[in-house]
Amino acid sequence: MQINFDDVIEFFFDEMEQKQKLQSDDFGLFVANEWKRLLDPFTPRDTGALMGAEGPTVDIKPFEIHYTVPYAERVYFSEGWEFKKKNLFATDHWDEAAIAAGQQEKLEKTINAALESGRFD
Repeated sequence: MQINFDDVIEFFFDEMEQKQKLQSDDFGLFVANEWKRLLDPFTPRDTGALMGAEGPTVDIKPFEIHYTVPYAERVYFSEGWEFKKKNLFATDHWDEAAIAAGQQEKLEKTINAALESGRFD
C-alpha cells in the first residue's frame, strides 16, 4: 500500500530554481519522513510493523511512503478492523484521519520553516 503526496500538498512556483529545489530528492525525502512521523499516531499497531522506521516494513522514497507488509492495504481499507486496542487514535485510512486532525497544517509549517532556514538551497 502506498501513500502519495499529490492529495496532501500542492506546490505553485513561477521561478524555475524554486521549482527544481522543491522537486529534488532531498526535499522529497524530507517531506516523506516528516509526513510519516505525523501519520504514526494514527497508524494501526499490533506488532508495530506499520509504524516501523524505514526498513523491511516501510519504504520511504521522495514524496512517497510505501508500507511493504502484506496486510497494510487490507488494514488501510478495512473499516471493521479493531484498531484501538494498542493505539487510541488508530484508524483505517490513517492519512485522511491525520489530515482531519490538523497534521497537514503541521507538515506545511515544518516544510515552510525548513525552506526559510535555507536547508534546501
